[in-house]
Amino acid sequence: MDSGNFIMLGHGHNNSAIAWESFAHPTDTWLPGMKMWKGMKLTSSKSSLDPAIGIFSIGMYMSPGKSQLVMVYNKTVPYFSSGEWTGYYFAKIPESEGQKTIEMSCVRVSPASIYYNLSISPLDQTLYILGRLLFSENGELQLYYWMDNNRWSMRWSTYRSQCSDYEICGPYGLCNTNDLCTCVQGFTPKNKSQGWWSSGCVRRRPLQCSATEGTTDGFQEAKNQYLSVKKAVVYNNEQTQQGCRTACLNNCSCTAFAFAISDPPVCRLWFGDLFGMRVSSEGQSIFVRLAASEFPHVTSEHSNKAHALPILLSSAASFFVASAFLSAAFILWKRQRMRKKTVEEEVPMSLKKFTYKELRIATENFKHNLGSGAFGSVFKGTLADSTPVAVKRLEGSTQGGKQFRA
Repeated sequence: MDSGNFIMLGHGHNNSAIAWESFAHPTDTWLPGMKMWKGMKLTSSKSSLDPAIGIFSIGMYMSPGKSQLVMVYNKTVPYFSSGEWTGYYFAKIPESEGQKTIEMSCVRVSPASIYYNLSISPLDQTLYILGRLLFSENGELQLYYWMDNNRWSMRWSTYRSQCSDYEICGPYGLCNTNDLCTCVQGFTPKNKSQGWWSSGCVRRRPLQCSATEGTTDGFQEAKNQYLSVKKAVVYNNEQTQQGCRTACLNNCSCTAFAFAISDPPVCRLWFGDLFGMRVSSEGQSIFVRLAASEFPHVTSEHSNKAHALPILLSSAASFFVASAFLSAAFILWKRQRMRKKTVEEEVPMSLKKFTYKELRIATENFKHNLGSGAFGSVFKGTLADSTPVAVKRLEGSTQGGKQFRA
Protein backbone atom coordinates (compact mmCIF):
# COMPACT_ATOMS: atom_id res chain seq x y z
CA MET A 1 0.00 0.00 0.00
CA ASP A 2 1.08 3.65 -0.43
CA SER A 3 1.10 3.90 3.36
CA GLY A 4 3.94 1.36 3.55
CA ASN A 5 1.69 -1.38 4.92
CA PHE A 6 2.38 -4.77 3.33
CA ILE A 7 -0.93 -6.61 3.02
CA MET A 8 -1.74 -10.21 2.17
CA LEU A 9 -5.35 -10.73 1.09
CA GLY A 10 -7.48 -13.84 1.54
CA HIS A 11 -8.55 -16.13 -1.31
CA GLY A 12 -11.68 -17.82 -2.55
CA HIS A 13 -14.99 -16.18 -1.64
CA ASN A 14 -13.31 -13.83 0.82
CA ASN A 15 -10.52 -12.51 -1.38
CA SER A 16 -10.87 -8.93 -0.17
CA ALA A 17 -10.28 -9.69 3.53
CA ILE A 18 -6.84 -9.00 5.02
CA ALA A 19 -5.16 -12.27 6.01
CA TRP A 20 -1.97 -10.61 7.27
CA GLU A 21 -0.47 -7.11 7.39
CA SER A 22 2.91 -5.75 8.37
CA PHE A 23 1.34 -2.91 10.40
CA ALA A 24 0.18 -5.53 12.92
CA HIS A 25 3.71 -6.94 13.23
CA PRO A 26 6.09 -3.95 13.38
CA THR A 27 9.87 -4.21 13.66
CA ASP A 28 11.80 -1.00 14.45
CA THR A 29 9.70 1.49 12.44
CA TRP A 30 6.36 3.16 13.14
CA LEU A 31 4.67 4.58 10.06
CA PRO A 32 1.66 6.93 9.85
CA GLY A 33 -1.57 4.96 9.93
CA MET A 34 -0.09 2.10 11.96
CA LYS A 35 -2.02 1.58 15.20
CA MET A 36 0.06 0.80 18.28
CA TRP A 37 -2.18 -1.38 20.46
CA LYS A 38 -1.39 -2.79 23.88
CA GLY A 39 0.80 -5.86 23.42
CA MET A 40 2.47 -4.52 20.28
CA LYS A 41 6.02 -3.24 20.43
CA LEU A 42 8.84 -1.87 18.35
CA THR A 43 12.14 -3.75 18.63
CA SER A 44 15.51 -2.24 17.80
CA SER A 45 17.90 -3.73 15.28
CA LYS A 46 21.11 -5.28 16.54
CA SER A 47 23.09 -2.55 14.80
CA SER A 48 22.85 -0.22 11.82
CA LEU A 49 24.51 -2.94 9.75
CA ASP A 50 22.71 -5.95 11.28
CA PRO A 51 18.87 -6.01 11.11
CA ALA A 52 18.61 -8.92 13.54
CA ILE A 53 16.52 -8.37 16.69
CA GLY A 54 18.32 -6.10 19.16
CA ILE A 55 18.18 -5.74 22.94
CA PHE A 56 15.77 -2.78 23.18
CA SER A 57 12.00 -2.63 22.76
CA ILE A 58 9.20 -0.11 23.29
CA GLY A 59 5.49 -0.75 23.75
CA MET A 60 2.31 0.52 25.38
CA TYR A 61 1.79 0.16 29.10
CA MET A 62 -1.73 0.63 30.48
CA SER A 63 -3.09 1.14 33.97
CA PRO A 64 -6.59 2.28 34.95
CA GLY A 65 -7.20 5.58 33.18
CA LYS A 66 -3.55 5.94 32.21
CA SER A 67 -1.33 4.96 29.31
CA GLN A 68 2.27 5.52 28.32
CA LEU A 69 5.06 4.13 26.17
CA VAL A 70 7.73 2.20 28.07
CA MET A 71 11.21 1.37 26.80
CA VAL A 72 12.70 -1.94 27.95
CA TYR A 73 16.25 -3.25 27.92
CA ASN A 74 16.97 -6.97 27.53
CA LYS A 75 13.21 -7.86 27.61
CA THR A 76 12.80 -7.27 31.36
CA VAL A 77 14.48 -4.02 32.50
CA PRO A 78 12.44 -0.79 32.00
CA TYR A 79 14.78 2.16 31.51
CA PHE A 80 12.61 5.02 30.23
CA SER A 81 8.95 5.91 29.93
CA SER A 82 7.29 8.54 27.80
CA GLY A 83 5.25 9.75 30.75
CA GLU A 84 1.47 9.65 30.74
CA TRP A 85 -0.52 10.75 27.74
CA THR A 86 -1.90 14.18 28.59
CA GLY A 87 -4.44 14.20 25.81
CA TYR A 88 -2.10 16.11 23.52
CA TYR A 89 1.38 14.69 24.04
CA PHE A 90 3.51 12.46 26.29
CA ALA A 91 4.60 14.18 29.49
CA LYS A 92 8.29 13.28 29.11
CA ILE A 93 8.36 13.74 25.33
CA PRO A 94 7.09 17.30 24.82
CA GLU A 95 8.38 17.10 21.24
CA SER A 96 5.44 14.79 20.44
CA GLU A 97 3.09 17.79 20.64
CA GLY A 98 2.26 19.81 17.55
CA GLN A 99 5.11 19.09 15.15
CA LYS A 100 3.09 20.99 12.49
CA THR A 101 3.56 18.27 9.91
CA ILE A 102 3.88 15.21 12.17
CA GLU A 103 2.15 14.54 15.48
CA MET A 104 0.91 11.68 17.64
CA SER A 105 -2.60 11.00 18.81
CA CYS A 106 -4.34 8.62 21.18
CA VAL A 107 -7.63 6.94 20.20
CA ARG A 108 -9.76 5.37 22.92
CA VAL A 109 -12.02 2.67 21.48
CA SER A 110 -13.22 1.64 24.94
CA PRO A 111 -12.01 2.17 28.52
CA ALA A 112 -9.77 -0.89 28.21
CA SER A 113 -8.90 -0.60 24.53
CA ILE A 114 -6.86 2.28 23.15
CA TYR A 115 -4.16 2.73 20.56
CA TYR A 116 -1.64 5.37 19.57
CA ASN A 117 -1.44 6.64 16.04
CA LEU A 118 1.16 8.62 14.16
CA SER A 119 -0.46 11.15 11.86
CA ILE A 120 0.78 13.74 9.39
CA SER A 121 -0.74 16.94 8.09
CA PRO A 122 -0.13 18.74 4.77
CA LEU A 123 1.95 21.88 4.80
CA ASP A 124 -0.41 23.28 2.17
CA GLN A 125 -2.99 21.96 -0.27
CA THR A 126 -0.41 20.48 -2.65
CA LEU A 127 2.55 19.39 -0.49
CA TYR A 128 2.38 16.25 1.66
CA ILE A 129 5.22 15.25 3.99
CA LEU A 130 6.25 11.70 4.82
CA GLY A 131 7.27 10.91 8.39
CA ARG A 132 8.23 7.90 10.46
CA LEU A 133 9.34 6.99 13.97
CA LEU A 134 12.42 4.80 14.30
CA PHE A 135 13.42 2.88 17.42
CA SER A 136 17.20 2.92 17.00
CA GLU A 137 19.78 0.28 17.84
CA ASN A 138 20.77 2.45 20.85
CA GLY A 139 17.29 2.35 22.36
CA GLU A 140 16.22 5.85 21.31
CA LEU A 141 12.91 6.85 19.74
CA GLN A 142 13.70 9.11 16.79
CA LEU A 143 11.35 11.10 14.54
CA TYR A 144 12.36 11.44 10.88
CA TYR A 145 10.72 13.25 8.03
CA TRP A 146 11.43 13.37 4.32
CA MET A 147 13.45 16.36 3.15
CA ASP A 148 13.30 18.25 -0.13
CA ASN A 149 16.78 16.93 -0.94
CA ASN A 150 15.38 13.39 -1.07
CA ARG A 151 16.74 12.15 2.23
CA TRP A 152 15.46 11.38 5.72
CA SER A 153 16.29 13.94 8.40
CA MET A 154 15.86 13.45 12.17
CA ARG A 155 13.47 15.98 13.74
CA TRP A 156 13.88 14.97 17.39
CA SER A 157 15.09 12.12 19.57
CA THR A 158 14.48 10.85 23.09
CA TYR A 159 18.24 10.82 23.58
CA ARG A 160 19.38 9.64 27.00
CA SER A 161 22.78 8.60 28.24
CA GLN A 162 23.40 4.90 27.74
CA CYS A 163 24.43 4.81 31.40
CA SER A 164 21.26 6.43 32.69
CA ASP A 165 18.98 3.69 33.90
CA TYR A 166 19.71 0.23 32.66
CA GLU A 167 22.45 -2.31 33.32
CA ILE A 168 23.89 -2.28 29.82
CA CYS A 169 27.47 -3.10 30.87
CA GLY A 170 26.54 -6.34 32.65
CA PRO A 171 27.84 -7.58 36.02
CA TYR A 172 30.85 -5.64 37.31
CA GLY A 173 30.75 -3.47 34.21
CA LEU A 174 31.36 0.25 34.68
CA CYS A 175 29.72 2.81 32.38
CA ASN A 176 31.90 5.91 32.09
CA THR A 177 31.15 9.51 31.14
CA ASN A 178 31.58 8.72 27.43
CA ASP A 179 28.84 6.08 27.57
CA LEU A 180 31.42 3.34 27.14
CA CYS A 181 31.73 0.15 29.17
CA THR A 182 34.85 -0.75 31.10
CA CYS A 183 35.47 -3.19 33.92
CA VAL A 184 35.78 -2.39 37.60
CA GLN A 185 39.40 -2.66 38.76
CA GLY A 186 40.25 -6.30 39.41
CA PHE A 187 37.91 -7.57 36.68
CA THR A 188 38.25 -8.38 32.97
CA PRO A 189 35.62 -8.58 30.18
CA LYS A 190 33.86 -11.93 30.02
CA ASN A 191 33.44 -11.67 26.27
CA LYS A 192 35.23 -8.84 24.48
CA SER A 193 33.60 -9.69 21.14
CA GLN A 194 30.09 -8.73 22.33
CA GLY A 195 28.89 -5.20 21.75
CA TRP A 196 28.62 -3.07 24.88
CA TRP A 197 30.12 -5.97 26.87
CA SER A 198 26.57 -7.00 27.77
CA SER A 199 27.92 -10.23 29.26
CA GLY A 200 29.80 -8.12 31.78
CA CYS A 201 33.08 -8.76 33.54
CA VAL A 202 34.59 -11.56 35.64
CA ARG A 203 37.13 -11.54 38.46
CA ARG A 204 40.78 -11.94 37.59
CA ARG A 205 41.33 -13.80 40.86
CA PRO A 206 38.72 -15.61 43.00
CA LEU A 207 37.83 -14.35 46.46
CA GLN A 208 39.41 -16.13 49.41
CA CYS A 209 36.90 -15.28 52.13
CA SER A 210 39.43 -16.38 54.69
CA ALA A 211 40.33 -15.08 58.11
CA THR A 212 43.90 -16.39 57.79
CA GLU A 213 46.49 -13.64 58.15
CA GLY A 214 47.69 -12.39 54.74
CA THR A 215 44.91 -14.05 52.73
CA THR A 216 41.94 -11.93 53.79
CA ASP A 217 40.06 -10.23 50.96
CA GLY A 218 40.50 -6.49 50.56
CA PHE A 219 38.55 -3.55 49.13
CA GLN A 220 39.37 -1.28 46.20
CA GLU A 221 37.92 2.22 46.39
CA ALA A 222 36.10 3.45 43.28
CA LYS A 223 35.42 7.18 43.58
CA ASN A 224 32.50 9.13 42.13
CA GLN A 225 30.44 6.04 41.45
CA TYR A 226 26.69 5.56 41.25
CA LEU A 227 25.29 2.19 42.27
CA SER A 228 21.59 1.62 42.85
CA VAL A 229 20.77 1.98 46.53
CA LYS A 230 17.58 -0.01 45.90
CA LYS A 231 19.69 -3.17 45.75
CA ALA A 232 21.71 -2.37 48.87
CA VAL A 233 21.12 -3.54 52.42
CA VAL A 234 21.37 -0.75 55.01
CA TYR A 235 23.22 -1.39 58.28
CA ASN A 236 22.39 1.60 60.45
CA ASN A 237 24.06 0.06 63.49
CA GLU A 238 27.51 0.59 61.91
CA GLN A 239 28.66 4.07 62.88
CA THR A 240 32.11 4.12 61.25
CA GLN A 241 33.57 3.26 57.87
CA GLN A 242 35.81 0.64 59.47
CA GLY A 243 32.77 -0.98 61.09
CA CYS A 244 30.97 -0.96 57.73
CA ARG A 245 34.01 -2.55 56.09
CA THR A 246 34.18 -5.26 58.74
CA ALA A 247 30.47 -6.02 58.35
CA CYS A 248 30.98 -6.64 54.65
CA LEU A 249 34.23 -8.56 55.13
CA ASN A 250 32.61 -10.95 57.62
CA ASN A 251 29.96 -11.97 55.07
CA CYS A 252 31.33 -14.00 52.15
CA SER A 253 28.37 -12.93 49.95
CA CYS A 254 29.05 -9.21 50.41
CA THR A 255 30.77 -7.79 47.34
CA ALA A 256 30.85 -4.04 48.07
CA PHE A 257 30.11 -1.43 50.70
CA ALA A 258 29.67 2.33 50.95
CA PHE A 259 29.66 4.55 54.01
CA ALA A 260 27.97 7.94 54.12
CA ILE A 261 28.92 10.39 56.86
CA SER A 262 25.51 11.79 57.69
CA ASP A 263 23.22 12.14 60.65
CA PRO A 264 22.84 9.30 61.37
CA PRO A 265 25.68 7.61 59.40
CA VAL A 266 24.56 5.15 56.73
CA CYS A 267 26.35 1.90 55.93
CA ARG A 268 25.23 0.14 52.73
CA LEU A 269 26.24 -3.37 51.71
CA TRP A 270 25.76 -4.99 48.32
CA PHE A 271 25.45 -8.76 47.90
CA GLY A 272 26.01 -10.82 44.76
CA ASP A 273 27.14 -9.46 41.39
CA LEU A 274 27.22 -5.66 41.03
CA PHE A 275 25.09 -4.22 38.23
CA GLY A 276 24.63 -0.70 36.94
CA MET A 277 27.81 0.99 38.19
CA ARG A 278 28.49 4.26 36.44
CA VAL A 279 30.68 7.32 36.84
CA SER A 280 28.69 10.24 38.20
CA SER A 281 29.54 13.63 39.65
CA GLU A 282 26.79 12.98 42.18
CA GLY A 283 28.18 9.56 43.09
CA GLN A 284 30.14 8.43 46.11
CA SER A 285 33.03 6.13 46.96
CA ILE A 286 32.11 2.47 46.49
CA PHE A 287 34.49 -0.10 47.98
CA VAL A 288 34.54 -3.23 45.82
CA ARG A 289 35.69 -6.52 47.32
CA LEU A 290 38.76 -8.09 45.69
CA ALA A 291 40.93 -11.10 46.44
CA ALA A 292 43.95 -10.58 48.68
CA SER A 293 46.20 -11.46 45.74
CA GLU A 294 45.02 -8.26 44.00
CA PHE A 295 46.94 -6.31 46.65
CA PRO A 296 50.47 -7.76 46.39
CA HIS A 297 52.14 -4.79 48.08
CA VAL A 298 49.81 -4.58 51.09
CA THR A 299 50.85 -6.87 53.94
CA SER A 300 50.47 -6.70 57.67
CA GLU A 301 53.26 -5.72 60.05
CA HIS A 302 53.33 -9.29 61.34
CA SER A 303 53.66 -10.62 57.79
CA ASN A 304 56.48 -8.20 57.03
CA LYS A 305 58.44 -9.36 60.08
CA ALA A 306 57.82 -13.02 59.28
CA HIS A 307 59.01 -12.76 55.69
CA ALA A 308 61.79 -10.19 56.04
CA LEU A 309 65.20 -11.55 55.07
CA PRO A 310 68.42 -10.00 56.41
CA ILE A 311 70.45 -8.65 53.55
CA LEU A 312 74.06 -7.72 54.08
CA LEU A 313 75.89 -5.74 51.44
CA SER A 314 79.50 -4.65 51.49
CA SER A 315 80.19 -0.96 50.94
CA ALA A 316 81.51 -1.76 47.46
CA ALA A 317 78.40 -3.73 46.56
CA SER A 318 76.18 -0.96 47.95
CA PHE A 319 77.97 1.61 45.80
CA PHE A 320 77.55 -0.60 42.70
CA VAL A 321 73.83 -1.08 43.31
CA ALA A 322 73.29 2.63 43.89
CA SER A 323 75.22 3.55 40.74
CA ALA A 324 73.27 1.04 38.64
CA PHE A 325 69.98 2.34 40.01
CA LEU A 326 70.88 5.99 39.26
CA SER A 327 72.03 5.09 35.74
CA ALA A 328 68.81 3.21 35.00
CA ALA A 329 66.71 6.05 36.41
CA PHE A 330 68.54 8.61 34.23
CA ILE A 331 68.06 6.52 31.06
CA LEU A 332 64.37 6.02 31.83
CA TRP A 333 63.90 9.75 32.49
CA LYS A 334 65.66 10.63 29.22
CA ARG A 335 63.46 8.25 27.20
CA GLN A 336 60.24 9.52 28.78
CA ARG A 337 61.28 13.11 28.08
CA MET A 338 61.99 12.34 24.41
CA ARG A 339 58.72 10.40 24.08
CA LYS A 340 56.73 13.22 25.68
CA LYS A 341 58.37 15.77 23.39
CA THR A 342 57.49 13.66 20.32
CA VAL A 343 53.86 13.31 21.44
CA GLU A 344 53.56 17.03 22.10
CA GLU A 345 54.88 17.77 18.63
CA GLU A 346 52.50 15.35 16.90
CA VAL A 347 49.25 15.56 18.87
CA PRO A 348 47.24 18.73 19.60
CA MET A 349 46.60 18.90 23.33
CA SER A 350 43.90 21.57 23.49
CA LEU A 351 40.88 19.87 21.92
CA LYS A 352 37.61 20.99 23.48
CA LYS A 353 34.88 18.47 24.23
CA PHE A 354 31.21 19.28 23.73
CA THR A 355 28.22 17.55 25.25
CA TYR A 356 25.47 16.14 23.05
CA LYS A 357 23.11 18.80 24.44
CA GLU A 358 25.50 21.63 23.46
CA LEU A 359 25.78 20.30 19.90
CA ARG A 360 22.03 19.81 19.63
CA ILE A 361 21.48 23.45 20.65
CA ALA A 362 24.24 24.69 18.34
CA THR A 363 22.70 22.91 15.34
CA GLU A 364 19.07 23.77 16.25
CA ASN A 365 18.42 20.06 16.81
CA PHE A 366 20.41 19.09 13.69
CA LYS A 367 18.23 21.23 11.46
CA HIS A 368 20.53 22.36 8.62
CA ASN A 369 21.98 19.35 6.81
CA LEU A 370 25.13 20.13 4.81
CA GLY A 371 25.60 16.65 3.38
CA SER A 372 26.58 13.12 4.35
CA GLY A 373 29.63 10.89 4.24
CA ALA A 374 30.33 7.20 4.66
CA PHE A 375 29.52 7.11 8.35
CA GLY A 376 27.15 9.98 9.07
CA SER A 377 25.71 13.37 8.24
CA VAL A 378 27.19 16.86 8.64
CA PHE A 379 25.10 19.72 10.07
CA LYS A 380 25.63 23.47 10.14
CA GLY A 381 25.75 25.03 13.59
CA THR A 382 26.76 28.07 15.64
CA LEU A 383 28.35 27.92 19.11
CA ALA A 384 27.36 30.15 21.99
CA ASP A 385 30.22 32.55 21.16
CA SER A 386 28.90 32.87 17.55
CA THR A 387 31.62 30.61 16.13
CA PRO A 388 30.29 28.78 13.04
CA VAL A 389 30.88 25.01 13.14
CA ALA A 390 30.14 21.86 11.15
CA VAL A 391 28.98 18.95 13.32
CA LYS A 392 29.29 15.38 12.08
CA ARG A 393 26.90 12.88 13.65
CA LEU A 394 28.09 9.29 13.32
CA GLU A 395 25.49 6.69 12.47
CA GLY A 396 26.19 3.31 13.98
CA SER A 397 29.49 2.17 12.44
CA THR A 398 32.25 1.27 14.89
CA GLN A 399 34.87 1.63 12.17
CA GLY A 400 33.49 5.07 11.38
CA GLY A 401 33.99 6.12 14.99
CA LYS A 402 37.63 5.04 14.86
CA GLN A 403 38.24 6.90 11.59
CA PHE A 404 36.45 9.98 12.92
CA ARG A 405 38.67 10.13 16.01
CA ALA A 406 41.78 9.52 13.88
